Formats: sequence, C-alpha cells, structure tokens
Amino acid sequence: MSLEEEFKKRLPSSEKLFRRALRVLPDGLTHEVYYMRPYPPFMEKAAGARKWDLDSNEYIDYWMGHGSLLLGHCYPDVVQAVREQVGKGTHYGSCYPLEVEWAELVTSMVPSAKMIRFTASGTEAVMLAVKLARAFTGKDKVIKLEGGFHGWSDYAQIGGGLTPPYDVPASSGIPQEVRNTVLLARPGDAEAALELLRRHHDVACVLVEPGGGLVGRLPSSREYLGRLRWMTQKYGVVLIFDEVVTGFRYAPGGCQEYWGVLPDLTCLGKVMAGGMPGAGAVAGNREIMSFLSRKGDIEWDRYRRVEHHGTFNAAPATVAAGVATLRVIKSGAAIPEADRLADRLRHGLNEVFRTHGVRCCMYGRSSLVLPLLNHDCELFPQCERAVCSLDYRLINRFDPEVHASLRERMLLQGIDFFPVAMFLSFAHSDDDVERTVQAWDNTVKAMK
Repeated sequence: MSLEEEFKKRLPSSEKLFRRALRVLPDGLTHEVYYMRPYPPFMEKAAGARKWDLDSNEYIDYWMGHGSLLLGHCYPDVVQAVREQVGKGTHYGSCYPLEVEWAELVTSMVPSAKMIRFTASGTEAVMLAVKLARAFTGKDKVIKLEGGFHGWSDYAQIGGGLTPPYDVPASSGIPQEVRNTVLLARPGDAEAALELLRRHHDVACVLVEPGGGLVGRLPSSREYLGRLRWMTQKYGVVLIFDEVVTGFRYAPGGCQEYWGVLPDLTCLGKVMAGGMPGAGAVAGNREIMSFLSRKGDIEWDRYRRVEHHGTFNAAPATVAAGVATLRVIKSGAAIPEADRLADRLRHGLNEVFRTHGVRCCMYGRSSLVLPLLNHDCELFPQCERAVCSLDYRLINRFDPEVHASLRERMLLQGIDFFPVAMFLSFAHSDDDVERTVQAWDNTVKAMK
C-alpha cells in the first residue's frame, strides 16, 4: 500500500468533507497553511495536548492553535471562564469591567506596556501600531526585515513569506504606492537598518519580530535588538516589537522581558486570549498611545488623532479566556514546563538526525521547536549558532514536497505539527515527547 493509499484508508471522512469544502472554499481551506496533498485532516475535538479527526484518529498536537494554546486545549479554568461569560452575554455593545481587568493584567506583565488598545487579531494590531507610529512621527515609511511575518495586511506582506525573492510581495493585489513606503533590511544585520535610516529621513518605524523572523526561524539576539533600540532612539523612529507569537511565551512579559530590550510599541495576540478568536492588542508608552485619545480640541480630535474601530475588540468571551489564561501564566508554572519539554524534544530529535546521518537539525528558543531540513548544521546545543551563520534565504527555503511527505507520515503515526514550527504547551508530557521522537525516527528511516 502506498503512502497516499494508507492515508486515504485512515482518513476517509476527511476526504469526503474536503470534496464538499472545495465547492464553497478556495482550495477547500480557511487558512493558507492548512494546504496539503492529498487533502488535510479535518478535526472534530481536542483536549490537553491531543486532538481527534472525523475518523477518531488521535494526534499529539504541536500546532496548538497556531501557537495560541500555551496551556493546551480546553484548559479547565479557561473553559469555565468562557462558559460563565457566554451565559452572561457575548457582546454588550458597551464597556464592561472585565476588559479593564484584562488591560491591567497585560500592562502589569509586559514591561513596556503603560497603556493598551485591543484589536480583533494580530494582523490588526500590526496595522494599528504602524498607523500610530506614522501619526506620532509625521513620517510615512516602514523598515521591516526580509522574511519577517507580520500578518496579511498590504504593508506586512512586502518582504514577507516563506520563500524569496523578498523584493516581490508575498501576495498579489498590493499597489506599487504601498510598496514604495516599505524598506527592507537583512535580518540580524543592524548596520543594514542603520544605513537605511541614514539615507531615508522619512522613516516612521522599524518593525521586527524580537524572537526572530517567521516564528523565530531567523534567529535574533540581545545585541541585535539593543542596536536597533539605540538607532531608533537616535533617529527619532518608533521601534515596534511584533510579539504576537512570543508574547507571554518566552516569558510572562514576552521577548522584551527575555532579552531585556524595550520597544516603544508592542503588538500582541495568540496566547493573550488562550486560543479564543479576536485576540490582538497594541501596547506602549503613554505618549504614543495618547494619539488614540480625544482632547476636546477640534484640531487634534479631527486631524491628528488616530481613529480606531472594531466590532469585536475585547469581545467578552475572548476577554474572559484571556484573563483566565494570563492569571495562570503570571503564577509562573506554565512557561518553564513548556520550555523544559521543548528542550527535551529538540535534543531527542537532533539525536535522531545524528544517528541516521541526515542533514537536518532542530533549533529554537523557549517552547518553540523549529525544523531545519536538508542543511548541514552543527547539532544541539550549538545548532542555534550554526543556524545564525547560514544565509537566511536558505533557512527560509521551503520544499513543499518534502514537508508534505513528512507531515503525511507523521499524521499516520499520530503526530500533527505546523510545518514551520512545533509549539510545545503546558499540557504536553514527557511521554508525548518520547512518542514524538520515536515517530520522527521512523519517518527519517523511511525518508532518508
């Protein structure tokens, strides 16, 4: 039986539903990264570190809600909070107490956050942060890093995506006028960003993922971020950290706490709401955040203030989940345990690669485990340093055939993971790690 035949035999209900989906959804999907051949698995339920498809196949889950489920699926405190809130109301169309508590929690945990405005997604948070930076500086251009991911807005998709060339946007439909406002710098090269600041006097902000571009695949460092902090202050430019992935994961205060480098504005999402939809926020210093506030002055309120709407900003059920999640994270147990399991998984998988003599490695920080396939790489724990020495265009080279075969084989062994990164959670266990290492060992034997 071929790999595809075995896959279809095990997941017949997913194939049937996929054929229905193709009639009403482009590619039969609701998200770009779900694409796979012959078809993606359709899930029915989840709990802890597990999920089950329509045919009751069980999987250890390393997608973890695209990284939003640091506590795992259906964490009891989160479920109870959402259940109680839905019984009280899903949308008041007005202010309510819990949103203030959520804001107080975030600003007490994130070092640079003095004020916060909630949005309905991480993409929206980036859009608002850039707008605030432009309003504050009176300038238009954005410096971002090649290969960095900041959502799907026009500005974010310039220089973004899995594969070069980065001078071509990751999507069609982006006007040339928008492209002209975005300047691209090489990741990890502070001097390249500095040269752009010297040559262009109309830069409003530098936008960066402090954990490293594309979920950390392009590693960052304290020295690099510190250099960006210095140069943005020198040139009067707003430094924006996109912590949608790293916020409340690297540390309770995110990457800025982990590295000890503070930005002017921080974009948040994912973990902040415990896996509930509508999670996003911009937090920052009072001076910049005040551009969202009214002053009762006609000139300011009409022409200088940043106007921001959003029907589902701080939606009650989302906020309830967020408050419950952040209380657990703030208590201190979740992040160290997820980090410990990620260290163990990285080490175990690098031992598999070394045993079989294949040119692959696992790297990453905190609870992120990142695969680098088909590249010579010094093995753990030095692999992060070896990855830094590679051309970042090679790190981001994505072979869809290899990843499709890899994911298909892993699904058949009860493991599901995001092809670019594996997210560990508080709900995973040492047994999960052992089973995952064994599944990778079997897969490497079959694919090497």
